[in-house]
Amino acid sequence: MKRCLIWGTGKVFHDYINLVKYHELKGSIKVVGVTTNLSTFSEYEGYPFVSKSQILKTEFDFIIAMGKGKVLRSIYEEMQAFGIPKSKLFTYKALVHSEFYPDKYESVKKNTPTIFSNNCWGGMTYNDLGLEFESPLINLAIGDRDYIKFLSNPQFYLEQELVQVDTGFENVHEFEYPICQCGDIKINFIHYENFRNAQNSWNRRKKRINWDNLLVEMYTENKEIADSFSKLSYKKKICFVSFKTEKEGLEYVELLDNPEMRSMPFTLVVNGMAQGLYPYYDALELVQTGKIKKVMRLNR
Repeated sequence: MKRCLIWGTGKVFHDYINLVKYHELKGSIKVVGVTTNLSTFSEYEGYPFVSKSQILKTEFDFIIAMGKGKVLRSIYEEMQAFGIPKSKLFTYKALVHSEFYPDKYESVKKNTPTIFSNNCWGGMTYNDLGLEFESPLINLAIGDRDYIKFLSNPQFYLEQELVQVDTGFENVHEFEYPICQCGDIKINFIHYENFRNAQNSWNRRKKRINWDNLLVEMYTENKEIADSFSKLSYKKKICFVSFKTEKEGLEYVELLDNPEMRSMPFTLVVNGMAQGLYPYYDALELVQTGKIKKVMRLNR
């Protein structure tokens, strides 16, 4: 059983404290205390209160950060000031997964894979697991054939200069986004309102690539594209497909055996899995091993 210190007592704490108690009942964690900027408590919600001055004197295996956005960043900055390793910071999002196990999560934190994805799946997976974006392929879209080109020689394409050649229109939030040429492929930066932001994010995240731990993902309903993907020589690769197949690296999404799911656009099914809307696989297992460990039972 791993000992954890909860950091933060605001809305996120109250929204997710029952998940903490669930994992305590499972026997995977033990809460040794709660800390926050306030110093008026001796205990908080039944847990011992740990003042900031007592953090380094408290024995814990990891910290659960009960915050997001600026609050999460401030927690991380304070941890750095205390000299606590980044791998010891777990966000509340990790607790959402029933298959959460501290040792496995810490292992992923210490060696977070770079996810190459030509759609929103990669960013959604990082976000769902509370992991940092360790890839430049975030908040963008690349056509299937161009993406296969990219995967055939990613080092080459990542060395090419981005050049804006057009704009597209994002319908939900109603803004124009940059479409860029990268060598002989096009990249649609669909969640960026201007080229400068897209370029800065691309260049910043390129530096984080973990070439020794890549997870390559895509989804397609095109059998020719899927066949090309299956031939790529990556240790960890997964292509979600809408047709049954036994080829290496291809995963038929069995949710589609249900008529209701079959009637949905395939992109919504795959992204829904990444967001945890449709439980299908153990996300932590997938990013760690590249293998699908199913967690669902289907009503056929």
